[in-house]
Amino acid sequence: MEEAQERILRKMYNNDIICAHHKTLNTLKHYLPRKDRGKINATMKELLKLGYVEKHPTGHGMSYTISSARVAEIKKILDL
Repeated sequence: MEEAQERILRKMYNNDIICAHHKTLNTLKHYLPRKDRGKINATMKELLKLGYVEKHPTGHGMSYTISSARVAEIKKILDL
């Protein structure tokens, strides 16, 4: 797993962005260092493909959350 993917998952997990809680892509990009913020679209696309993150359409655009079915696996990846 890439450093950017792990960092996003760790921040989302620590901020309790699981199931009903979700954040927009614009908010999530601030979880990455400035030099990596351009990679946010590719990073989220890969996390979606791997099934770690789910999309939630809202009135303000697309939001993202950690997949409730994969929380245990994410904890293992992040050594929590």
